[in-house]
Amino acid sequence: MENKNKKEITINELAQIVKAGFEAADKRTDAKFEAADKRTDSKIETLAQMVGNGFNEMGARMDEMRQDINLLKQGQERIEMRLNNVVYRSELDAVLGRVQTLEKQMKIALKKN
Repeated sequence: MENKNKKEITINELAQIVKAGFEAADKRTDAKFEAADKRTDSKIETLAQMVGNGFNEMGARMDEMRQDINLLKQGQERIEMRLNNVVYRSELDAVLGRVQTLEKQMKIALKKN
């Protein structure tokens, strides 16, 4: 008796039902892929901005480091210039010894005259 209520389906009708089911599933799948693509594109854009900002920050830090290095170089050059005009202790001691010797000789010579 259950067979009386059921309608027999032809192969063409079954093919149409299956085709409609696949088309509906295809549309849902396409919509999901499009939504995933948009989320992925958004994440990629955000990541690209983050990387770009990171490079900009590193560039600014590198500029600061270059300035610091230039200041250090200038300070070193000033120190080198001052050191070039300084007499070494050994040279100063030698000259002082000679001056003392001359002073001793001059005193003797002055007393004789």
